Amino acid sequence: MKNIRPKKNEIGIGGIYQCKSDAFSHKVTIRIDKLYQNSVLGTIVDYDPEDKMVVAMLSGKTIIAKKNIWFILKKPDHLQKEAEKKIKRLDLTTKRKSRKTNTVAKGCVLIFPNGEREEFYSIKSATQILGVTNRTVMKSLDENRKVKQGKLKGCQFFYVSQQVE
Repeated sequence: MKNIRPKKNEIGIGGIYQCKSDAFSHKVTIRIDKLYQNSVLGTIVDYDPEDKMVVAMLSGKTIIAKKNIWFILKKPDHLQKEAEKKIKRLDLTTKRKSRKTNTVAKGCVLIFPNGEREEFYSIKSATQILGVTNRTVMKSLDENRKVKQGKLKGCQFFYVSQQVE
């Protein structure tokens, strides 16, 4: 994980962050236990040996202002899962590359409610063969959801990349 200053929405329970507080002479590492409006309550995970007495007096817990949280060491679990979902979604979609070299065509796969699959070389060919509008196919692809009405109700489209020479 890179040492980047977290945004307010990236601070969450279970995350591990490096912080600076006036109570400590050096930076401390905390795991957040509870969130408040402008501060957090956290368990001290790592600290400098000079701050040993301060940590003992605080019983291993401290309150830190959100503005004093400097680096993300481990994202909270719910943010980590969201990031993994985004990566999986990005793997399904493809963008067109330059026409000067091999291009990646946007083909698609249609999954019927009974589990059958039908692959199409392009979105245009899918609309022509199935007799549906381009909007129906694109809405299913872009919003990652099933078709709501019409003769393809319950079907879902997915992008498939294909190398074209």
